Amino acid sequence: PGMPWPILPPRRLDHPLMSATEGLVSGEERCAEIHCTSAAGEAVVILLVKGDEKAYALYVFSPATVLQSVVPVLDTTTLKADGTSITVDGLFTAAKTSQLNTVTYTLKSPAGQWADFFSKFQSVSALAKRLHLNSGGSFHNWTRFAAALPRVSSGMALASAAQPNSGEERFEEDAKMITPEAPELESEAFIDGFLQRKSYDYTPASMQSIREAWIHAQLAQRAPEFTKQRAVTVCIGTYNVNGKYPMEEGRATMDLGPWLRFRPEESPDIYVLGFQELDLTAEALIFNDSTREEDWSRAIELSFHEGHHYRKLKSKQLVGMLLMVYVKAELLPHIRDVQTDAQGTGILGMMGNKGGVAIRFALNDSTLCFVNSHLAAHDDEVRRRNQDHHDICRRVLFNRDTPAPFTIFDHDHLFWLGDLNYRIPLPDAEVKTLARKGTFEKLLEYDQLHEQKRLRLAFVDFEEGPITFAPTYKYDPGTNDFDSSEKMRTPAYCDRVLCYRGSIGKPAPVERDTVVLQHYVSAMDCKVSDHKPVRAQYLVQIKVIEADRQREVYNSIVRQLDTIENKSLPDVTISSNQLTFENVRFLRPQKHTITIKNVGQVPARFQFLPKPGQAESHKQWLWIDPSSDMIMPAAQKEVGLTVVVDDRSADALNSGADSIEDILILHLENGKDLFITISGNYLRTSFCTNLEELVVAPGPVRSLPAGPIPRKSAAGPPDGVGRLHVPKELWLLVDYMYRNGLQTESLFLTSGNRKNIWTVIEALDTGKPIPDGIDVHSVAETLVRFLDGLPEPVIPSHLYRRCIDSVNSVVLCRQVVSEMPPVPQCVFIYIMAFLREVLRNTKPPAPGDDTVITADKLALIFGSLLLRPPTKDARQRGRTHSVLTGDTAEALLNKKQAAFVRHFLVSAGDS
Repeated sequence: PGMPWPILPPRRLDHPLMSATEGLVSGEERCAEIHCTSAAGEAVVILLVKGDEKAYALYVFSPATVLQSVVPVLDTTTLKADGTSITVDGLFTAAKTSQLNTVTYTLKSPAGQWADFFSKFQSVSALAKRLHLNSGGSFHNWTRFAAALPRVSSGMALASAAQPNSGEERFEEDAKMITPEAPELESEAFIDGFLQRKSYDYTPASMQSIREAWIHAQLAQRAPEFTKQRAVTVCIGTYNVNGKYPMEEGRATMDLGPWLRFRPEESPDIYVLGFQELDLTAEALIFNDSTREEDWSRAIELSFHEGHHYRKLKSKQLVGMLLMVYVKAELLPHIRDVQTDAQGTGILGMMGNKGGVAIRFALNDSTLCFVNSHLAAHDDEVRRRNQDHHDICRRVLFNRDTPAPFTIFDHDHLFWLGDLNYRIPLPDAEVKTLARKGTFEKLLEYDQLHEQKRLRLAFVDFEEGPITFAPTYKYDPGTNDFDSSEKMRTPAYCDRVLCYRGSIGKPAPVERDTVVLQHYVSAMDCKVSDHKPVRAQYLVQIKVIEADRQREVYNSIVRQLDTIENKSLPDVTISSNQLTFENVRFLRPQKHTITIKNVGQVPARFQFLPKPGQAESHKQWLWIDPSSDMIMPAAQKEVGLTVVVDDRSADALNSGADSIEDILILHLENGKDLFITISGNYLRTSFCTNLEELVVAPGPVRSLPAGPIPRKSAAGPPDGVGRLHVPKELWLLVDYMYRNGLQTESLFLTSGNRKNIWTVIEALDTGKPIPDGIDVHSVAETLVRFLDGLPEPVIPSHLYRRCIDSVNSVVLCRQVVSEMPPVPQCVFIYIMAFLREVLRNTKPPAPGDDTVITADKLALIFGSLLLRPPTKDARQRGRTHSVLTGDTAEALLNKKQAAFVRHFLVSAGDS
């Protein structure tokens, strides 16, 4: 208050923050961007004016687009411009016309309300900062917390922003449960990371690794002192081949030269080639069985530049997606640490017809990562494509089975290619006319990918080269004519190549001169598919470390650290040693943050230790990040402690064998131990509870005390009074889908909405009906998660081998079911009857249409849910499906599981 802000002339209103602030206020909006300078440096102020309600807010940003403060403009606010009082409307007008030099604003408290609001805003803002929700300039999703604040004045507006990932949902009911003391994190990404967590045992060597990690962090900051650059050319291509074969009787049936040979004199050092719709057969779709990679490899190798020797470095396939990397032979000695991963999108990533495959490797001293993806189709599925992108970003992991897995963003260079399926929402005739005239810039104004990037809803900080070619989809195969079939698909730029320019996983954004686009073209002469292939060629600077100079710098850092460490013993303080987590729910993370401050004279290395007699430093439902680190004198480190109950810990909490209670030992190397007490209350869930317990539960499970539910009548048949035929939770899910969505397209193939799934789970646990309006896909995914989390599968584990051995006989399969205990038998029959009803209400798919549910697809999904190998950890079920990972032995079991279930989906008389 009272601080003068010299105003610089306003510029065009296309600052990236403008899109980030869209939706902060509803109704008719007017926006002005004003550049200001202060003692702290340049800042950006965005003034939002909301219609006739006279509700205003000043959003103050730093040059790095990090939100510094939000200043509400109340009715009692006094604004002065150049020393003269001015209204907010006057300020707005004057700012737009460059008539101001300085603005001073003063805020007066209306009957104490301003002070009350400001104290609450500070709490929420501090919380958002601790949760890293207001940094990076991407989404500013901290503003969702503002919905939990009361509106203290009719003249103040602080509305919640749109959800960062979907751009469609608003933070409403869930905000009521968020408080600065016990926040709940809406983070599917966190849950995915939590499910991948690995224990990190304490050893003296691990403490030494903390010290080494700090040294290497310092070494990275001084990298220019011992690093040279070498340039390599990387050619990246993507091609949706629409199921076409490249070879016939050992001879190529298509010429890939126009795609792979841009200029005769050019020969890239590295080829990265991604394919989609490699195989459209049902066998490939359902079981990831495809033998076409070898043929495509041969066709590619025949199309390379003559006189250059390329070697296939690695390939990775997921159903119809294939990614291959070829390198010149002379580069092979300089390449190491080659890894791959593949993740399907949709419910639990089970179906791999859409998703992504990735290959990463180190070349000299730089790391490169390439992602090939096939995202959701159809013009109106923009949000689904965005969600597919975010799913791939968080699910693809390398070093998955180690204590330190890493993502696609943890590389020096990241490239994304594939059939992204973003469309042009204009009339078909208009698009074709503009394309034939070569007016591509007009088409790109409406391109969905450009729009989603501008709104920062997908592919944030990815950069694409200028598009100077016609739309790459859809053509009549064998021609350069746009689709003339009955469907008349509108042309679109589906096939894209992008380079990541952001800073996630790196100390700074990728410098522009380290990756330079040389050309970005399509190959119109490739006519076998309904897509045209695209290629982009980059000149990439690769780091080459001078080992001797690096060793000198390393030794100087070690000597400096040794000098400091030898002065005295470490000493730290912690901001809190008692943390309480209230109302912990299934799959809904809560996070607290503690601050560890180094008050000693030497670096403090800390790590959380296991208690005597225990292997882990904390219970299974707790995540600590970071669990170890080093803090320099006078510095501090924020440590996040997150409680999330998943299907590995819910069973023990439901039964009363465990509780939200723990004591953590924070150990200082060569110093003292500090203790942190964790406490909280857990809200019981119907998930991860045995079927026999659910059918005899006297009421909603939330109302029951922790402990086993008595099974007095579980051995006999259902009596209609004390015990149900099937759990009421299962009936509610099936009944909702039966009444609202039997004919829903892509049922069980499309993932649901995260918040809606939470709403459904809450209704099931509290005995309330599922709210009307919940989308059927969310209810379907809830059913899948319910079955996936059962401690004992529907078909008891002791019958698993008999099921697998009986798949060739319908009679034997029915015999196994007849011998099941009464409750699982009822549940199995009930689910099969419902799935047959789904199939009866589903239209047969058109040739090549993979969006329609079929008996084979349902059998694949529910075979892995209802049948579970006795030796397989139930808590890892549904996370790594072998049909996608390519494990031959497990893939065979998946086939047999699906075959067992399929008998009951297509055969009559089994009820």
